[in-house]
Formats: sequence, C-alpha cells, structure tokens
Amino acid sequence: MYHKVYRKAFILSTAQITMANRTNIWNINHNVRKECVICEKEFKAKFSHASRRKCCSVKCRHKWQSIRMTGKNNSNYGNLKENVGYFGLHMWVRKQLGKPSACLFCQTKENLQWANKSGDYKRDLTDWLPLCVKCHSKYDRGTLEALAG
Repeated sequence: MYHKVYRKAFILSTAQITMANRTNIWNINHNVRKECVICEKEFKAKFSHASRRKCCSVKCRHKWQSIRMTGKNNSNYGNLKENVGYFGLHMWVRKQLGKPSACLFCQTKENLQWANKSGDYKRDLTDWLPLCVKCHSKYDRGTLEALAG
C-alpha cells in the first residue's frame, strides 16, 4: 500500500514540472562534435563516449588500430623482439616486405616464399631472398649458388 502511495506522489511531483523545464531537462543535445584521426571528417559522438572515440566509422577505427599497433607501438614488440619463433619471423618478413613478385633465380611468379640467406633468422630485411619453392629447397640444400651473396 505504501509503495502505491509513494508512486502516486512521485508521479504528481513530476507532473508539476513546467513544460519549459521538462524540455530543458530531457531534450538536451548530448552529442559532441569531433574530428576523425584518419580521414579528418567531423562526426558526432555521445558525450559519455567523447573521450574514447577517435574515429568516425568502423573502417577508420580498424585502420587506426592497425597503425597504432604496428611495430614498436605494439605492447608485445619489446618482449618478442629477441625470442620470435620461425613462423613469427616469416610472418613479420612477409608483412614488412610484402608478397615476393618473382623468384630471384628462375623468374617464375608462382609458389613464392621468402628464403633466409644466412640461416641465422635475424630481424634484418636484407637477409631475405624471394624464391619459388623449388629454388628455395635447392638453396637450403646448397645445390643452388647464391647470386645475392
């Protein structure tokens, strides 16, 4: 019984608010104008999200995160710099140098890989050769002479 009376009193008190005050309270524009860090377009963000939002769209946000988390900006970069594995190093080389365009020895454009020159697997981009699978296996066995030294 008390709950019903209390609700009625609450409804009456809100009904007593003048129309002008109700308009000011409930219809405030809660958007903030910001500039996208990628495309520099102006966009609206909720006031509560304004400090966190940097980009106008999902596409721009993905591009920003890709830029922000590449290389030394990545939180794992320092930890994995020395202790990177075989597969991780090959992924890093492919990301830095891109896909090989042609084999260094036979000039084919199919089944290409990045081959390590020295066998030390260092994070040195000059230590890698673009080779096809066939030439890569010959190079690793030592039956193919190195043109690039």
